[in-house]
Amino acid sequence: MSAGEAQQVLARSGRTFHLASRLLPARMRTDAAELYAFCRYMDDLADEGGAGDHGQLAGAIAALEHDPLSDEAAGFGWPVDLEARFGDISKIALMLTRALAEDTDARRIATEPELLRYAFGVAGTVGLMMCRILGAPPAGAQAASHLGIAMQLTNIARDVREDYNRDRIYLPAEWIGAADVAAALAGGNAEPLVAATRRLLALAEEFYRSAHAGMHFLPLRSRAGILAAAACYREIGVVVARDIPASWRQRAVVPGRRKAVLVARALASTAVPGRVARPAIADRGAPPAPHASGKQFEGKP
Repeated sequence: MSAGEAQQVLARSGRTFHLASRLLPARMRTDAAELYAFCRYMDDLADEGGAGDHGQLAGAIAALEHDPLSDEAAGFGWPVDLEARFGDISKIALMLTRALAEDTDARRIATEPELLRYAFGVAGTVGLMMCRILGAPPAGAQAASHLGIAMQLTNIARDVREDYNRDRIYLPAEWIGAADVAAALAGGNAEPLVAATRRLLALAEEFYRSAHAGMHFLPLRSRAGILAAAACYREIGVVVARDIPASWRQRAVVPGRRKAVLVARALASTAVPGRVARPAIADRGAPPAPHASGKQFEGKP
């Protein structure tokens, strides 16, 4: 996939990220678009494909395992130039694709730790790859993975009905108990789902705060774009929280004017350093963030 095609995918399928990417330097913007296009393709294979598409996902995993610099890997949308410039970033891409391969059929999340492991696999890993692209040191890996987790939790809160229609319930069973999800989405007793969604959004807030506390690891040239992306994505959760049942009837979106305000704030706060992330966040059940090489940190952050 060419850089131009990747930019088109980002503009079409990732409007929030496309807006935020405009604040990145040109080289980083291209790299981020290429990585997004690969992740989008893998996610679409897992979410919307049939057996053939799931086979494609397995093929991508095999190609990355065999040689991430090969034409075969490039044929699955993997940006081999990123591998050439950033070393073994494909090890993290493999963590992502393997997590997606486990998410191709009906899915029920049982516990909060399972939810966080899932969110790390499909989104925290993306944060780790972006950590490399944006020039952050390994010390910023935890904040990067926590931002990905926060965004994925926001996605789940926004897409409860859409996920249910795919036979997937990501709200942990230990949160919703014996609630009849179908009846709630159809207008029945919605309280268990509403309470679980509020709990999910509160958990996302913890990870957004942790990620924000690590923004100082980012070089100034890339910080504004990530602050903007985080703020705009977090705002989706704010919209959902205003009327959770309404988000089941119509997808929650952030108005363009509100995004403009959030982007302006991100630009204004670019030079403000954060603080060290709170260890309590990682204790909630998310895996320790790995280094960009894919090697796990030892112990808890």
